Amino acid sequence: MDIKTNNQYRYIDYGCEIPEQYKNFDYYSREEFESAMFAKYKGEYYDLGEFIKPPESIQWWDGVSPDSYFSGLLIKFDPFDSERVLFGRYYE
Repeated sequence: MDIKTNNQYRYIDYGCEIPEQYKNFDYYSREEFESAMFAKYKGEYYDLGEFIKPPESIQWWDGVSPDSYFSGLLIKFDPFDSERVLFGRYYE
């Protein structure tokens, strides 16, 4: 498995900080959206609540969001600052 990251942590945004993004996450009610956590990666916001537990082969990451069977995004929360997250991309 090949994992690529630039090791740059990004700050977590809550929905109340990015109200203009609500239309992109309309599966939330307005109240739920305001407390949901998002992070911007490569110009796009990602819902951190959609990441699932990674398989054992990449267990040092905190979450995975597959694009396909062979690729997807990874996240790792900063152990020293709970308001930051690291993104990575995996390929098999």
